[in-house]
Amino acid sequence: MKINLLRFVMLFLFLVCFAGSLTLVSCQEDPKIRILEQEKEAKKQEAIFNSINQGWRFNAQTVTQTAGSYRDWETDRKSTRLNSSHRL
Repeated sequence: MKINLLRFVMLFLFLVCFAGSLTLVSCQEDPKIRILEQEKEAKKQEAIFNSINQGWRFNAQTVTQTAGSYRDWETDRKSTRLNSSHRL
């Protein structure tokens, strides 16, 4: 029983040391690589933005008729309402 406990403790310590060393090795990054990746991502985002920005097309029609006064507008609104076939 004493031997099994000793084996278990040794195995546990080995696993802790292995996991710790693996964590230390995997967490080290090269700042130069990170900067290059950030620049590449920035160029990618800029290309996406430019693509979307060039896609905006507004075909707004210019307004040619203007109302002379509120009374003209109201008369036009009433005549349109009377002539329309829509009922509420």
